[in-house]
Amino acid sequence: GDVADMDVDSKPKKRRGRRKRLQIKRCQYFARLMTQPDWMTEVPPNLLHDWLVYAKPEGKRCLLISDSGKTQVRQKNGRFMKHFYCRLPRGQTILDGVAEESTNTFYVTDALVWGDSPLEAADAECRTFFMQSRFDELDQDIDAATRRAAEQLMGGEVGTPWRLEWVPKFEVTAELLIKLHGEQLPYAKDALVFMHKQAQYWPGLSPLLLSWRDKHICKYVVDTPDVNGVEIPPTQAVVLELRPKHFLRTEDKLIVGQTDEAQLKKIGKVRVKELLRGECDGVDPAGKLINLRITGKAGRNRPTADSMGRIVFQHLHRHGLAAGISIEALVASVVSKVGLAHLQGAAPMAT
Repeated sequence: GDVADMDVDSKPKKRRGRRKRLQIKRCQYFARLMTQPDWMTEVPPNLLHDWLVYAKPEGKRCLLISDSGKTQVRQKNGRFMKHFYCRLPRGQTILDGVAEESTNTFYVTDALVWGDSPLEAADAECRTFFMQSRFDELDQDIDAATRRAAEQLMGGEVGTPWRLEWVPKFEVTAELLIKLHGEQLPYAKDALVFMHKQAQYWPGLSPLLLSWRDKHICKYVVDTPDVNGVEIPPTQAVVLELRPKHFLRTEDKLIVGQTDEAQLKKIGKVRVKELLRGECDGVDPAGKLINLRITGKAGRNRPTADSMGRIVFQHLHRHGLAAGISIEALVASVVSKVGLAHLQGAAPMAT
């Protein structure tokens, strides 16, 4: 009898465990769909002709997945965030963007699928033109009949429908950079993002998608627990992946240091491929982290390790070495290319 009771009691636990594993796999699946921008550590050589730029809104980076009228939003770690109703084409649509809950707005920055049409293999210039055209045609007004149909589909009240806003992409010019950097937009800015015109939407870290910010764009240029973004911690925080033989590597698979058994014992049981929090004093010329110490495990909400680009970007701003990637440097690189083009196009001097 006791054995039978134990068997019955273990079944719900097994089911819960199975559901938990399926939920984790589902989160990992959605997290791995997203492309991840790297950070700009030097001005790209042909910013004027080869890149597009846009101002990324402040808010939670998310994926919006719509299929047969049902829409869900998932955070960048793949976790479910919310359901809401919005007007989208029939079939599956997957959009990358920023959810702004205070205004019920989803700012669309890119697209993987639109109405069953896959877009990942298209280059950024093509995706931008296609999506701008779709949004010009998109009717987001919801009448009473549409609301009733949506409530029936969603199984209850749809609440306030969310609006989708396409974030425009621009050719890079000096005037445009100054405007995006200095002027107010209809939304709060978090960063400028540069997209190479030939960039496809591939999962994981992309060197053809570069984030950039300074104190004017965002007060949290340097990682800090200070809510005002003023007080800078004495050491630089990093998140790295544990590899065999206690090596530590970045998201772009660069070994930047090594820990030891003594440090790992202080934080409990850890496994290879686990993400660990650490701190360092900076980056040396060889690309290794100076005085790297492991301080704990990364939070469960953290999907990936830091890239080397992110670590170097933080290092440059912490130590006052970011003049080479300042807004002045970006504008100067574009202006110099324009000047060179004028020189090359000028008629030869008479002799």
